[in-house]
Parts: sequence; structure tokens; C-alpha cells
Amino acid sequence: FLNDSILNVHFSKPLDSSSASIINTYTFSGNQKILKAEVLPPLFDQVNLFLATKPPDHVFTVIVNGIKDCVGNYSDPNLMAKVAGVSIPARGELVINEVLFNPSSGGSDYVEIFNRSEKSFDLNKLIISGRDNVGELNDAIQISPKPRMIFPGDHFAISSYIKFIEMDYNSTDEFLCEVSKLPSMPDDKGTIVLTDEQGNVIDELHYDKTWHHPFLKNEDGISLERLDAGSPTNASSNWTSCATEIKGTPGKINSQSLANNEIKGGIRIDRKIFSPDNDGFEDFLVVNYAFDEPGIMGNIRIYNVHGQPEKVLLNNELLPVSGWVRWNGSNEKNQPSQSGLYVIDAVFHSVTGRKIKFREAVTLAKRF
Repeated sequence: FLNDSILNVHFSKPLDSSSASIINTYTFSGNQKILKAEVLPPLFDQVNLFLATKPPDHVFTVIVNGIKDCVGNYSDPNLMAKVAGVSIPARGELVINEVLFNPSSGGSDYVEIFNRSEKSFDLNKLIISGRDNVGELNDAIQISPKPRMIFPGDHFAISSYIKFIEMDYNSTDEFLCEVSKLPSMPDDKGTIVLTDEQGNVIDELHYDKTWHHPFLKNEDGISLERLDAGSPTNASSNWTSCATEIKGTPGKINSQSLANNEIKGGIRIDRKIFSPDNDGFEDFLVVNYAFDEPGIMGNIRIYNVHGQPEKVLLNNELLPVSGWVRWNGSNEKNQPSQSGLYVIDAVFHSVTGRKIKFREAVTLAKRF
């Protein structure tokens, strides 16, 4: 939307201006009345639709019928596109959701952003940057050279070589944006910043290759995926390697994610058996917690069947009222733990002196 009453519609080809200016060519799912359709020169690939009333805040659909291109070919019937009013994103409404910084030979890096809000935003008004040695933004690049919407729940991947992304990761260009050059993304660690046009930070990621799954033998072409869009961007526990057979999910739902970690109260684990082989299925164990008061200090340790300590997940840490921690099947030396039974031992202390204990046996399984 250019304003509260004008919708700007882009087409892939130059249009026949006579058919494109007929208002009955366009209908809306919300029954908005169109006063005028104006085809824009010099390319004639855009139409401004002037509406009688302000459109609703939610996403709705525009349907196009009977329109011709400049050589007289009719479009397919019932062309549909989602539309919505453009909002200005606040911090955390869009998040960096996946990164590939060590592509396979001949490939390219990519950054994926996810819209976790109920609002819609214009990629044309968003910037991807890095940071220099003194912390200043650098290598800034506009995500889309022309208006392009990211709706609630959408994933968009940004890369300098979209053809590689389509071929290597089986993605479609509907959710891919090609730029001339991404900010520098070193293979060991780096920084990616998402801002608006004024330089206000929407999300910022300081990635590290050590966040990859400890059992991954070859990181080339394997992306890092965010597990939970609502958890801190720079928590290493909130990132892991994409499933090995998939390699990456640019513009799509991550292969590794936590679907729903909310619990009404107490402590629970998401499964009794897990297999940390990075195949995208039950690769880690998640301990979820929720308390009825703030200021909880937490300790979570994992012991083997002989009572020996295997891994410390929390060590006397001040926790939010609710959250989660995960075990990826590694020991304190970040080496693969042996298959078998383990005990999750958790103790939480409140400021009022209350002690909460939790103990559960789990099985770490491996393929033979």
C-alpha cells in the first residue's frame, strides 16, 4: 500500500493498459470497492488501485481476471495475491532464523528471516548489514530493490546466488531474495544485523561455528537453524545444525525446531528416548520449565547409570519464569556420549526458600 487508499500491484510482464485499467478486472476478498485502476508508465508492469475505504489491518486477497500483457496474451484466470497494510517492524518481530556461512563448493551464503508477528512488512524497507572491528554497521544491503511483502509466518532467505539455493536446497523463488552481495560471513564466526531504513536494529546474530551439532563430521553446505523464534537470538543453545540429509531449509520451516514448549507449570521433558544423529528426528532432549514466581535459580545435571556426571545444563543460573534447555547428547568435553540410560537431575530454588526437585530417566539411542 502506498497509503491508506492506494494499493500498488506489481506484475511480471508489461501490461495492456486498456485491460489493466478496467476496475472489474480486480476483486478483493474483503469486498473493498475500487474507484480507479491506473497503469503506471514507462514499464506498464504496475497498477495503482484506488480504494473507496481504508482496507482492513489483516491480510486479505486480491484476485485478477481478464488482464492481458502488452502483446495481447491473457493471463491465467483467478490470479491471486495476498496483500496487507505495511507496518514498521519493532525489535524482535522479525528474527534471523537460519544462516549458511560455509557453503559447498560453487555455492553461496544465505540468511533467512522469519516474521513471528501478526503484522506485515515490506522487504524493500529492510537492510542486512554486518559490523566492522569497532562495532559500526557495514556492508549494508537492501533486501529487495522493489516492494515485496513478508506476511505473518513467512520465511524469506536472502542470497547473492538464488539459482544455487533453488537447486541445492529445493527452494522456490517465491520466498527467496537475490542481492548483489551479502555482508561478509566468515566460516568461523561473524555478525549479521537486520535493521530498518533508519538503522534501528530489529534483530542481530553473532553466530559461531561451534554451534553446529558436535557429531557433525562435515559442516560444508550445512546451515545453522534457530530452534525457537521466541528465545534469545544469541543463545548458543537456541541453534543447531540442519538435518544432514536436508542440509538447509531457506525460505521454509526449519528441519530442527521446537514446535510448542509452553507448559502451564512445573517441569517436563519432551521425550524419554532421543537419538542425536542429526537426521532431523528426535536429535535432542528438551527440558521445559515454568514457575509461578520470578527469581528462580536452577541447576540441571545429567548422570550416567553409574552415577557419574555426564553434562551440566544449568549451573546455579537465574532463570526466567518459563523457558527450556536442551541436551544434544554430548558430554562436558563436547564429545558424543555413549548410548544407554541417563538421569536428568534438576533442582530449583526460589527467593522464598522453596525447593523444587525433578528427576527423570531417559535413553540415548544410536543407530547400528
